Amino acid sequence: MKMSYFCYAILIYLYLFCNECDAANKNKPHKHQGSLEPYKSEKPKITLTSKQLSDLLAGKLVKEQLLQGGGGRAMVIQDVHAPCDVVWDRILDFPSYPKMVPKVAQCENYVVEKGKNEDYKICTRMRLSVFGVKIEYFIRHCYFPRLSTCTWTLDYDCSSDLDESVGYWYVEPHPDPTKPDWSRVYYSVAMVPPSWIPGIVKAFLTKQALTQATAWVKENAEKMHENMVKDKKTTKMLNALRQYKEL
Repeated sequence: MKMSYFCYAILIYLYLFCNECDAANKNKPHKHQGSLEPYKSEKPKITLTSKQLSDLLAGKLVKEQLLQGGGGRAMVIQDVHAPCDVVWDRILDFPSYPKMVPKVAQCENYVVEKGKNEDYKICTRMRLSVFGVKIEYFIRHCYFPRLSTCTWTLDYDCSSDLDESVGYWYVEPHPDPTKPDWSRVYYSVAMVPPSWIPGIVKAFLTKQALTQATAWVKENAEKMHENMVKDKKTTKMLNALRQYKEL
């Protein structure tokens, strides 16, 4: 019994030591400049089956394979009872992520820049707390309003706990003309967790986080839309979108 407690203490020490050695650092470059192919800022090239369309109609989450380069990546699709601008307002409201997104402990933008083509560069520091394990990383988002996409990679000018992360959001008006205040949301991510994290944390980051992403967007966008309809408020409530447009 004493040996088991001793071994457990050693494992905890090693975890904390490795975590400290590999700690994220905003003033230090990442150990590489990109190991995964970034997503393209375009509408996903997928065709939903009749079964998938039926599942979406029933309010279910749909998974599909998105072809990327020479392989495929998992993508989730979700119908949301809120217009596209409301959905984007929730996705882009990074400082509010700790209130909206499970496991996000801290989130703050450190760069927000508007490009020549009405696109936006948004660099964000994120800190997760997953089963007691703290993971900090720096993301460079590229938001293209005219394409209704947001892609991201790590900000390679900063050292992140994650080895790699690339991802993609696409939001379109619902294709059913009888649902003018609905949206269809597409989400995909490819991530390489750090080698030092426990298996249960790695499983959450690589599997559960994918399906939970559209769930929090759906919940918060629909809640905002419901409040806007109830209070007869306009897009003045869309604070996140407005702050980017005013740049």
